[in-house]
Amino acid sequence: MTAFDLKDLILMVSCACVRADAREKGTTGYAGAEIEKRAFLIASRLALPTCGLQPLAVYVGRFLAAYPDGVGFEHENAINEDSLNRICPEKEDTFRPQEVEHIASVFARLIDYRIGENVHHSERIAARCGAMARYYHWDPDHGEQFVLAGALHDVGKILISHALMDKPRSLSSNEYSIIKKHAYYSSAILRPVRGFDTVAAWAYRHHEKIDGSGYPYGLTGDQLSLEERLLACVDIYEALTESRSYKDPLSHEEAVSILRQLAQEGRIDGKLAEDVDRCFAVQE
Repeated sequence: MTAFDLKDLILMVSCACVRADAREKGTTGYAGAEIEKRAFLIASRLALPTCGLQPLAVYVGRFLAAYPDGVGFEHENAINEDSLNRICPEKEDTFRPQEVEHIASVFARLIDYRIGENVHHSERIAARCGAMARYYHWDPDHGEQFVLAGALHDVGKILISHALMDKPRSLSSNEYSIIKKHAYYSSAILRPVRGFDTVAAWAYRHHEKIDGSGYPYGLTGDQLSLEERLLACVDIYEALTESRSYKDPLSHEEAVSILRQLAQEGRIDGKLAEDVDRCFAVQE
């Protein structure tokens, strides 16, 4: 069974959505009743049976009131367990694997919708994480936690400009540096969720590289779990094989060739790259 505070997770993702909407409108935030109205609408779209919507809208309003200038998403230690306890009571729920799968699906669809039209990247990553879990014969709890990490790995992109995310041409170096911030934003959104430390780390470390050249924290292979190294490989593979506005999809063989090159350069785990090849060759 998987235990974490689902209300925390909905709270943090709802706040990210509200903050992103405010940025798109060129304001620092919303105020008063408008905050609670918008938060309620967003939270209701994420609602699951264990969550009370009206209290959740109040919690989101309290959160934004506590961080009116967006400090929670700009400074690593601005949101911590003590501050979150003041906003909403601590309560961890226990979920069966099937429930975790449903939670993952809800969040993946929301994240993809927020990133852009016809985007299904998070949904596909979650599905591929499930395939890898079955390939390794992980127990159901372990597998569904990995699926949830895959579903949430790009949650920080909610806070990146829609115009930048949907840009059909190559990014400038400055634009790319902005896009890279999504991994840190994912960390800021997921780390405060109680009981979620392991799954959160699997999610927001998917751009780390074993040679220390990745981001957001420049971790090295000995600091990265198997799941974190594996999600990095899965994300690269999916990015290469899916169609984007600025590129055509690569074949399985072409994508695996690039994974092997990255492994030879010491950036990703070579054994896991080969496992990705064997697992997805059957599916493609």
